[in-house]
Amino acid sequence: MFLQWFTADRWSRETAASIQLAGIHARQPAAWFGFAVAALPFAWLAFGIPAARTWLVLPVAIACGGLAATASLGDPPAGLPDGRRRLWFPIWAGRLAWPLAGAVLAATGLVLTGKGGWLAWGIGGGVVWGGLLTAAVALGVRTAAADAALATSGGLLVAATAAVVALAVGSLGWIFLWQAAAASVAAAGVAWAVWRLAAWEQTVWFGLAAATGERSAPLVAIAMVTALAVMVGCFFLAPQLAVGYPIVALGWFICLAVPAATASNHSQRGLRLARSAVGPSSLPGSAAMAATSAVFYAAVLGWPAVVAMLLPAAGGTRSVHPATAVGCLATAAAVLLGVSHGVARGGGGGGETPRAIYLSGVAAAVVAAAAVA
Repeated sequence: MFLQWFTADRWSRETAASIQLAGIHARQPAAWFGFAVAALPFAWLAFGIPAARTWLVLPVAIACGGLAATASLGDPPAGLPDGRRRLWFPIWAGRLAWPLAGAVLAATGLVLTGKGGWLAWGIGGGVVWGGLLTAAVALGVRTAAADAALATSGGLLVAATAAVVALAVGSLGWIFLWQAAAASVAAAGVAWAVWRLAAWEQTVWFGLAAATGERSAPLVAIAMVTALAVMVGCFFLAPQLAVGYPIVALGWFICLAVPAATASNHSQRGLRLARSAVGPSSLPGSAAMAATSAVFYAAVLGWPAVVAMLLPAAGGTRSVHPATAVGCLATAAAVLLGVSHGVARGGGGGGETPRAIYLSGVAAAVVAAAAVA
C-alpha cells in the first residue's frame, strides 16, 4: 500500500494538482506574505552581515522559515471540506510552494548580484528546514487532532525551539553544523511531545479546558509553568537576566495566541452556524474569539510578571523591570486585536490574512533585532 502511493501516475496527478492549487492560493494575501517572509533573511545578507554576527544567521533563518510556512499555510487543512483526505498533499504543497519560491528567488538574486556566498547557503538551508519542519509537525498534529489552531501552535513551537537551541549553541562559538545538529535533536524531542499531547484526550487541565478547548489545554498548562519558572529565575535568582522573561512570554504568546485568535472554521457546518448566529459570534474566526484568545493568553503569560512587580528583587538590580514584560504582552495583544479587526472591517476574509500580517511583523522584528544586536 505504501509503495502504491509513489507510482508515476499518482505522482504526476499529485504534482499537477499541487501546481493548480498553488495558482489558486495566489489569490490569498497569505501566499504573498509567506513569500516575503521567506526572503527577509536574504535581504539582511544583501545589506551585509558582519563576521561577529554570523552565528545569528541559522537561528534567524529557521525562525523566518517557520513563520513563512505558517503564514502561507493558514489553517492547516486535513483534507477536503466533505471529509476526504486524499488531497492533503497537493493542498499543503500548493501553499508551501510560495515561501519556497520566495527563498529560491531571493537566493538567486543574491547570486546574480555577486552577494551570495556560504552564508547564503546557510540562510537557504535554515529557511527551508524551518519551513518544512513547521509544516511536518503541523500536519502530524492536524491528523492526530482536528484542531487547526493547535496544529499551528505545535508547528510554531517546534520551530521556535529549534531557533532558540541554535541560538544558544551559536553563542558558545559552535556554529552551523553544531547548531543544526543540536536544533534537530531538540526539535525532534519537542515535536514528539507536542504530537503526544495533541493525541491525548484530556478534559480538565487546571480549569483551562473551557477557555482553550480540551486539546490545547496541555500546552497552555506548560506555558504557565514555563512562565512561572522563568519569572523566578530571571526576576529573583538572576535579575541581570530579567530580559529573558519578556522574550519567553512573547514567544509563547506568538505560538499560542496568534493561531487561536486567527483560526477560521472552514467546515460547512461551522459556516452555517456563523451565518445563522444572532448577535456577535464566538465561533473560530470571529471578532469575539479573537478578543477572548488575545486577552486570555496575555493574562496567562503576564500574571507572573505582575507578581514579580509586587515583590522586591533580592539578588541585585533587574536588567528589565517586570512592568516591561506586562507592557510587551499588552502591546502584542492589542496589535493582534487591531490587525484582526482591521482586516475584518476591510473585508479581508478569514483569519489567514491577519495571521499572515502579524507573523510577517514578527519575522521583520526578528531580522531587525539580529541586524542591530
